[in-house]
Amino acid sequence: MKIQNFIFCWNEYVNSAFILKRMLAPFGRTTVINSNVETFRETSLPSGWINIADGYFAEQWNTMLANIDGDTDYVFHMQADAQCDADQMKILFYRFREAASQYKIGVFAPNVDYTPCVYDQKDLVKIPFASNGLSSDLKYLYEVPCTDCTCWFINRKFMDKKPLFDLSVNHVGWGADFYYTAVAALAGYKTVRDYQVTIDHPKKTTYNQDKAGEQFMKWLFTNDSEVFMEMARLICRYSSIVKIPGIVC
Repeated sequence: MKIQNFIFCWNEYVNSAFILKRMLAPFGRTTVINSNVETFRETSLPSGWINIADGYFAEQWNTMLANIDGDTDYVFHMQADAQCDADQMKILFYRFREAASQYKIGVFAPNVDYTPCVYDQKDLVKIPFASNGLSSDLKYLYEVPCTDCTCWFINRKFMDKKPLFDLSVNHVGWGADFYYTAVAALAGYKTVRDYQVTIDHPKKTTYNQDKAGEQFMKWLFTNDSEVFMEMARLICRYSSIVKIPGIVC
């Protein structure tokens, strides 16, 4: 299985991106997509870094899609403001590979300590998980209607080279989590959360959340009818079980 890694970086998180890139080196080729060109000039750009001016998540995501190798099986994406230690990362990748060998995995994500996607596990469908060896404390994975976009694996077969976001409609970039969960579900693939690993994520944001929500709603209606209906179903499911409505990444 080939996993290709991407880190999204901006402003004060450049050093964090360097740390994550080194941490991910044992798990496959890693590219940092950096949205602050003043950090590096093109002549001094570190190996494995792409600059995209001052774009938001949507432009970073479109750039990532254009740089996925044709033989990649899964994409791992992590925001540079999220953190975990090397042991947690090792456990995360190990358990993902185990899960992907047992189930048709569309999206796989760890728990995140600050996220809009907080659930009570009793409200989720749990699936048996036989992890043979490394940190096999938790014997279940949980199917979720949305993971959020902080740290996750996505099946490459659902990721086209064409841009996901029309930047004139949605340049902030809310919606990728619901989109990939929807297209995976339509193909019979699962979106699961593994509570064995929890990623640290800061309790702050630097963009206008109201604007992001407005753009998300406009973008939602630009998807084809089947994907739109499945996303709407997932949003309804999410809204019925989420524990902390109103918190966003």
